[in-house]
Amino acid sequence: MKLRTKITLVNIMVLLFAIVITLSILLHNIYREKDKELEQIRRFEDERARQSLKNMMEIGFNIVENNYANSNNKNYLVQTYGTTLVNTINCLDVLMSSGFGKNVPELQILSFKEASRRISPENVVYWIADGGSGEVLAWNT
Repeated sequence: MKLRTKITLVNIMVLLFAIVITLSILLHNIYREKDKELEQIRRFEDERARQSLKNMMEIGFNIVENNYANSNNKNYLVQTYGTTLVNTINCLDVLMSSGFGKNVPELQILSFKEASRRISPENVVYWIADGGSGEVLAWNT
């Protein structure tokens, strides 16, 4: 074998040995840092999920707080729901003040046509119409 071939083979062997050593060190560092990086990613994702949940809870609480404030504001209710809600509240107030359910012998849910056919207006004490569906809650005493 010529000297040039021997030098080339030695250089190739040295390079291969350096590559193997470098790869082994690199793999060792990757496996060593893997757990740290996974834990860091896990913490980051947990924090992001907590922040997202916190934001959703704040939105929910703000909605409930806003709805509660609006439900206590009569002007807002009249403006938003019109006179239908006011009439319903007044009707329920009359029902509650008259002792609703205490001395009611008969309670039926009928369609409007059936109620007007079966129940004479003289016997009806309360009529509560459901706006648009055609159902009426009527009872007599």
